[in-house]
Amino acid sequence: MLCFSSAFQTSGRAEALRAPERGVGATARASEAYGRLPLRFEANRGQADGRVKFLARGGGYTLFLSESGALMRLRGSASTLRLRLEGANRAPKVSSLGEMRGRVNYLVGADSHRWRTGVPVFEKVRYESVYKGVDMLYYGSEGRLEYDFVVAPGASPDSVRLKFDGARATRIEENGDLLITTDGGDVRQQRPLAYQEIGGERREVAARYSKDARGAVRFELGTYDRALPLVIDPVLVYSSYLGGLSTDQCLSIAVDSAGSAYVAGSTASTNFPGPGSFQNAKDAFTDAFVLKMSPDGKSFVYATYLGGNGDDFGNAIAVDAQGRAYVTGLTGSGSFPVTGNAFQGSSRGSIDGFLVRLDPTGSALEYSTFLGGEYSETMTGVAVDSSNRIYVVGNTDSSSFNGISLPRQGRAVYKSVNSGAAWAA
Repeated sequence: MLCFSSAFQTSGRAEALRAPERGVGATARASEAYGRLPLRFEANRGQADGRVKFLARGGGYTLFLSESGALMRLRGSASTLRLRLEGANRAPKVSSLGEMRGRVNYLVGADSHRWRTGVPVFEKVRYESVYKGVDMLYYGSEGRLEYDFVVAPGASPDSVRLKFDGARATRIEENGDLLITTDGGDVRQQRPLAYQEIGGERREVAARYSKDARGAVRFELGTYDRALPLVIDPVLVYSSYLGGLSTDQCLSIAVDSAGSAYVAGSTASTNFPGPGSFQNAKDAFTDAFVLKMSPDGKSFVYATYLGGNGDDFGNAIAVDAQGRAYVTGLTGSGSFPVTGNAFQGSSRGSIDGFLVRLDPTGSALEYSTFLGGEYSETMTGVAVDSSNRIYVVGNTDSSSFNGISLPRQGRAVYKSVNSGAAWAA
């Protein structure tokens, strides 16, 4: 395998990345911060099955919310877990609460008309009147999914009955947790917390799980004031895959002068199929992703998915003074999105490298190209200098890389200073 270094130049002023955080420590810190971010509920704009109203990605799972209930797809397996409310309203009103600053973009496939950009995200999703006088509210963090039952004054919580379709077994443990066993690992629903707001103070109400003769999970509550609202708050934790990006691949991080972190890697696809029942198996391909986090690590600015009809990996990332992200990696997708000014507009081998430049919002490709020869290439690093040149490094199995014959026995380095129009050793 021959190692090489390449350089590209695109329009616009750029500066070399200064003092980037790299290595295991930086990746761990980014992953830890990502895991603390609030769960983001995406409005469905065509990135999921039409029945889905909102979707969210947590640590090790993807959650799909439709009128009929919640479906959790567990990553790394073919398992799904559906939370079903027995005897509930079949058509509750589903709405969002608390629009967040970030946006999600899907730049997937060669057809730009099928891309989804600027998808809004929200802090919470509300189901109104799932039972008479009972609303349901979804929210949480990347590692923890919470759903509250909000019981109106005079309404009864006794009607709430939970079923977990797709579970092999459910068991109430000695500590009060509900352990839900699936083929993809254990999902733990922590002991329920119930409370009321009285005189500006939160007062806890005794609560525990019980199971009826049909196996439905119910709540047993202590004494409370039925003239005031009551909140019942279970917390779901997918114990096999905690840690934010730990279930996917966080492969590179860059930091801009304002302290915002840019993370590149790969993530399992979670799109729903077409009409019919929900699909039980996860999709067969992986997409690259780019995520920009705020300087304080408490929110994300954008998340962008990059890919096509095969596996795609974002191996390295750099950022310029304008906040544009430069991502390189490998793609097995013949339909990987490229721009009209691409140096290489189509795939030449089974696996090609790619180079992408995103605009500061993460919603548009300013430049995207394949990089490769007749066999396989992997791009492993990218940097930007103060003269608009982009440097890409990686490896190739091809004897001709981007039209240049490479001496297989050598370790030659090639560069271009005019957007790839000419190359020189």
